[in-house]
Amino acid sequence: MEIDKVDINSSVAEMSLYISKASFDKKTQEMRWFAVASDTDRDDYDEKMSIELYNDFIRRAVEEEAPPEELCTDAWCGGMPYLSLSHYPDLNGKGLAGPTQGLYVDGKLLKAKGVFADTKLGRACFKSICDDLYSEEKSNKEKIRISIGFIDWAHYHGDFKFERKNLTDRCPMCALGVGDRTFAKG
Repeated sequence: MEIDKVDINSSVAEMSLYISKASFDKKTQEMRWFAVASDTDRDDYDEKMSIELYNDFIRRAVEEEAPPEELCTDAWCGGMPYLSLSHYPDLNGKGLAGPTQGLYVDGKLLKAKGVFADTKLGRACFKSICDDLYSEEKSNKEKIRISIGFIDWAHYHGDFKFERKNLTDRCPMCALGVGDRTFAKG
């Protein structure tokens, strides 16, 4: 199956996050980041994430479960997610701002931490985040956001549960325009 024959909008979902802390470790020379996910409350699209979803994310990352082959690249094919720039392709690793070193649940939040790569892109992203978080000349604009894209393997519409077996499966409730979607696996 070729990726361009898959309706990616029906099988891939996205959750918005923000980097809430960045630091430079002089001893290790690491540029570190810490991100907090949106909580499990309903979002602007009347959808919500779940602790079940977060735990599934973590399990898949820790077990280095490979995604469907058409979503693999030379730089990533499962394991921990990576930090990239604005949904650009990973460019065989050159488009990666840095790896994620940990995912965990804290209350109703998915949190992540990692490092910015010691590359031109990684250093530029670290500088932008530090300016956004700590600059005295901060603007009142929205914070720089990051997102985690995931395959919607399962979700609920109220009591109805849809489980995707492959990227081409379609949820009959979504096709009817039914809302009240809660993501359960991804």
